[in-house]
Amino acid sequence: MAQNGKIYSVKIVCSIAGQTEEPIYFYENNWKVFREKAIELNYISVYKLLISEKDSSNNIEILL
Repeated sequence: MAQNGKIYSVKIVCSIAGQTEEPIYFYENNWKVFREKAIELNYISVYKLLISEKDSSNNIEILL
């Protein structure tokens, strides 16, 4: 979506079968590191990594 000349992107990652530790580890230790470097190089201006609470099936959603 573009607004005021900016591009916004939202991705939702859902864990399955109660497997929450591996995706959280990946996004915090890989995805986030690349985004911090992209900000440093002025490729992007901001990012967010949001992790939901576990639901009744012990699954989570990660919003990027």
